[in-house]
Amino acid sequence: MLKIIDIATIENTTKIKDGIIKYTNIMDRVHNCDVSKDRDFQKAFNGFYRVQRRTQEWYKVYYDYMEYNKKQFINFEDVLTSIAYRQNRKRVV
Repeated sequence: MLKIIDIATIENTTKIKDGIIKYTNIMDRVHNCDVSKDRDFQKAFNGFYRVQRRTQEWYKVYYDYMEYNKKQFINFEDVLTSIAYRQNRKRVV
């Protein structure tokens, strides 16, 4: 019996494939560049993870922290706490 795949299924499959390719490229590059200075990496990372509407200071602190810590495991809470501390904030919004 012939199965008919609808257009939505094909489009979703393509989006998933594109997302996997983007993720793989980010993971391949993170250890092969200085993420605090590589604007192409930052643009790809920001787009994939939807990091947006932050100040330039926030991005600088974030990517400096990522570069410094990229060879060890850190959790998201530690990242946010560090950014807040470096920006002299009491809490992270």
